[in-house]
Amino acid sequence: MLSGDLLVVTAELAVAIAGFSSVVVALDSRAVGDWSAARRYNLRVLLQISALTVFFALLALFLERATESGAFWKWALGAYGVVHLIDAGSFIRRQPADIPMVNRLGPYFGVIVAVCQFLVAVLAGLGAAETVYLASLIFHLGGASMGFGILIFGRSDAGST
Repeated sequence: MLSGDLLVVTAELAVAIAGFSSVVVALDSRAVGDWSAARRYNLRVLLQISALTVFFALLALFLERATESGAFWKWALGAYGVVHLIDAGSFIRRQPADIPMVNRLGPYFGVIVAVCQFLVAVLAGLGAAETVYLASLIFHLGGASMGFGILIFGRSDAGST
């Protein structure tokens, strides 16, 4: 099943991104507590998005194996949309003042994606729900990848440079 394979690969990539991030953090000469608020925020975004991606990839994989029909895609997408909306909203509320504008836009785009997830779950068919679910996982994987790139290639500490 193509969707099942994509779910497994997505979960594996999200775990790899989070794992490599922990290596970067461990090799940094300063403790995370000494980082700027923007750098800590970026690390939190990266790890939280990775965890969200792993959870929803494995949830769909479990539901796909546990049910006979594809109706679980709509329920899973609706749940994903609600959790995604809460998650993106929490990032909007907690953004530090010193993060770059490009980092500020991500959570707002996340709210738009979450609303689309919920609308597709309620209004569209099973095929559309499955496609949007998988696309949402890939969206989150891209967000985690961007966070990893910022962690590695961004300024080591915006507050002291």
